[in-house]
Amino acid sequence: MASHGVLRSFIINPNTFQIFFILSALLLSLALIIFLPNPAEKTHILSYGLFGFISIKDVTSKVQGTLKSLLLSLTYPLFIDMLDECFQWLLPYRVGKVRDAMINIRWIFIGISLFLRPNKQRLQKTI
Repeated sequence: MASHGVLRSFIINPNTFQIFFILSALLLSLALIIFLPNPAEKTHILSYGLFGFISIKDVTSKVQGTLKSLLLSLTYPLFIDMLDECFQWLLPYRVGKVRDAMINIRWIFIGISLFLRPNKQRLQKTI
């Protein structure tokens, strides 16, 4: 019975949940960074992750609804990512790869997930 209370206080406490969520996203990012073979791909973490974070922050200030804002905030970074890879494919000294686009999409999702981390208002509405 006592362990149930500890578990419930961990789940309900928004600060603990936010810290856990942010740390797990950062640890996932760190693990992905370590295993990327190309150093140039590591710079995409900052650019596309920040791009995803900024795009959802901008969209949520103008659009109501989490799913709608999530879908709208994904369109612009994904469009820029695909456009970037197409330009690289057209240039003779660059190579556009689907793998690079997928890596960039992963960073966009991590940036968006850091913005959508649980907050007190959302957790209190669900409890």
